[in-house]
Amino acid sequence: MVDALHADGLRVVLWQIPVLKGRGPDGTQAALDWDEAIARNMVVLDEDGVPYRNRGFWFHDALLPDFTDPRVRHWWTERRRYLVDEVGIDGFKTDGGEHPWGMGLRYADGTYGAETNNRFPVLYARAYHELMTRV
Repeated sequence: MVDALHADGLRVVLWQIPVLKGRGPDGTQAALDWDEAIARNMVVLDEDGVPYRNRGFWFHDALLPDFTDPRVRHWWTERRRYLVDEVGIDGFKTDGGEHPWGMGLRYADGTYGAETNNRFPVLYARAYHELMTRV
């Protein structure tokens, strides 16, 4: 399909949301990613130091990757690399950067929600910029 769209002169852009939506059943990629993200401290933390669970109505209880950490940006985008390299996707619409709610959220770079929640969508878009410039 992507090849056919390209042949018609169209570019293909996928819509992305910066959350780990749910753990999923054991053995699934969703479960493996969820467990790895928590074990390797790659998610935004709540004020009490436990993984933040999205408070919004959209993807409620999802985990948020901590894009302040370069290794998390790389981890996140490498899971999407096949879409560019193998499928031929031309870009990504980075939506949903409004999910961090709370002034006390804790980020890997030592900042808190009061200063970083508004940076989150920029860091999220940066991850995809880094992916597309590594192509």
